[in-house]
Amino acid sequence: MHNFNVFHNDLQFKACNHAYILQFTTGTTLREKEFADIPQFQYDFKKFSEILAGHFNVDLLVDIISVVDKMIFSQTQASLKKVIFNLRDSSGDVITCTLWESHAMKFFNCYNNFTIGEPLIVLLTHERVKEGQGKYPPSVSNSWCGSKILIGDEIPDYQKYKDRYILFCKVITIFR
Repeated sequence: MHNFNVFHNDLQFKACNHAYILQFTTGTTLREKEFADIPQFQYDFKKFSEILAGHFNVDLLVDIISVVDKMIFSQTQASLKKVIFNLRDSSGDVITCTLWESHAMKFFNCYNNFTIGEPLIVLLTHERVKEGQGKYPPSVSNSWCGSKILIGDEIPDYQKYKDRYILFCKVITIFR
């Protein structure tokens, strides 16, 4: 990468907690280079237990992966599209997620078409964590730009996450 600006990472919402960001200019050039040791996709999943315990920065965007626990609310016919649902991670912790606009529509369409009895696994990147208010615990939602939602077999290594969730369900059933 050549001809770029370096700024302090003082954005309202950050994808990483690095002190600096690189900004493209009209003269910025990139050259593709293969790095065998760097994976194409790398996620740093935030544990729900950390979010629920308040161990997060409200300005740092997070990645999460979990299974849909239940739908709470959907508004898809109005001009403002929104879905609210609960997610359950592989430890059994539950957190509420709100998706807006195109993310809400993608989720809603997949939710209405998934096979009953199969886990609906969702990977969300660059999600905002909102602090809890009163009796309401912290929750997550997509940021207006930069968030990505992957559902089911769109997820790299999907079968690994599905197997982990199915194993978790078997363990829970044994101990009940």
